[in-house]
Amino acid sequence: LQVQGRSHADDSKVPQQEKAHFLAQAKKQKSSDSEDLEQAQNEDSEEDFPETNKVPESANFKAEKLKIKEESLLLNKLAKVVEDALKKAFPDADSSKIKIEYPSHSDHGDYACNIALALSKDLQKNPRQVAEAIVSKIEKGDRIEKIKIAGPGFINIFLAQSLLDSEVAKVLEQGDEYGKVQAGKDKNIVVEFSQPNIAKPLGVHHLLSTIIGQSLANTFKFLGFNTLAINHTGDWGTQFGKLIYAFKQWGNKEVVEKDPIQELLKLYIKFHDEVEKDPKLADLGREEFRKFEEGDKENRELWQWFVDESYKEINKTYDKIGGIHFDHMHPESFYEDKMAPIIEKGKELGIFSEGEEGALVIEYEDENIPTLPIIKKDGSTLYITRDFAALKYRLETWNPERILYCVDVAQSLH
Repeated sequence: LQVQGRSHADDSKVPQQEKAHFLAQAKKQKSSDSEDLEQAQNEDSEEDFPETNKVPESANFKAEKLKIKEESLLLNKLAKVVEDALKKAFPDADSSKIKIEYPSHSDHGDYACNIALALSKDLQKNPRQVAEAIVSKIEKGDRIEKIKIAGPGFINIFLAQSLLDSEVAKVLEQGDEYGKVQAGKDKNIVVEFSQPNIAKPLGVHHLLSTIIGQSLANTFKFLGFNTLAINHTGDWGTQFGKLIYAFKQWGNKEVVEKDPIQELLKLYIKFHDEVEKDPKLADLGREEFRKFEEGDKENRELWQWFVDESYKEINKTYDKIGGIHFDHMHPESFYEDKMAPIIEKGKELGIFSEGEEGALVIEYEDENIPTLPIIKKDGSTLYITRDFAALKYRLETWNPERILYCVDVAQSLH
């Protein structure tokens, strides 16, 4: 697939600040895992009936599950059966706590519900007694074969064979359309994935992002959402000033056209090798990018050529994977004319302030959060500047129910 993995990484070049960040995250995760293990060991057989995944909270942000409301789903029909029984057994109980889940072992049934445990404290009753009261009021109908109470009060539901037989018949009849619903009708979801960098080889994390992203996009389309798949390729930034300088100094167009990605990468690496011998070259690279941002004709043409050649190679990999589709190719350059309003609004609201030597930054009240640069001292932009513009554009253009970013392994899903 022409992707590169960890064998090409050089950990010695990772900045110390970044190393410290990931070490701290690893330590925090290890501590969290130990607490979870200790809690699991102290509980009865609850590990067989997993609760909703816990999502870490950061500052004032809290991620929530996207709620898919579809009455035709069997899981929701069973939830309604349990809710009706709960209201008969305990009219004042909170039915919003009902969750129908899949047990990890088949001998625990097709579905399980831990509502008895969730309500036992509120009802001031033993959870098993609560479960028995609820089960006594459940109307099995033609969907449920039997119900068992397990452990401290889990309600295990076994489906009727006739229901399973009828579902198999539907699968055979409907094929790929089986299970398709309209839960997301008239709602927009933006899924951003793949996000390769121009003039650089695809990394294994791009492969992961591409496959997960396309899978999510396909799933949401199947659920009836108006799903917009976006590829936000990295085609902007100081690295292009470095590459432009390197090509002008040492490049050959015919050589590059034979193997664009690898040859451009060689030039980029050579630039950094030469910088180690002569640090002044770094300023020349930044100057080329500044000229590029200001519209220099030669630099713009070179950049466009880098982009065109890179896409030829990237698309070969997409074709090999198969089934990869983007509704919008919105690279960083797409937001070039959309950054100025963000910058001005940020100044107006006092979010952006002047830093050292005229740079524009965000200063956080939390001393543990480092100052975030928005505009460099030479007036050029950064990735975060374009990311702000991208987010504003997506919110205003599509009014999405949710925006999903499928990025590299280190950042996971945010």
